[in-house]
Amino acid sequence: MVISLLLTIILELLAAVVLGLRGRDLLLTIIVNILTNPIVTAAFYILSGTTELPEPLIKTFLEIWAIVTEWLIYHKFAESIKRPLLLSVGLNGFSFFSGMLINYLI
Repeated sequence: MVISLLLTIILELLAAVVLGLRGRDLLLTIIVNILTNPIVTAAFYILSGTTELPEPLIKTFLEIWAIVTEWLIYHKFAESIKRPLLLSVGLNGFSFFSGMLINYLI
């Protein structure tokens, strides 16, 4: 779980910098991931091991939860983020698909 969290933070920080986030909004990017990533990761392992639900459905549900949660946090606390939902979708999509690519390559 720690590797997942650290990789997510690094990837999303890099993307956030490219998108022009600075200062408090970059710190907020770290905070939202500390709040959501461990829950998503733990819930995935628990649900995939204890239910008959297909893994893609579990991942989809959990990613939607993370996107909505992070969007609400960005909306409430960001200083200069004009489109918090778009940012949340973009950063989560970037880190999710980057993680899938990394897993495929290893």
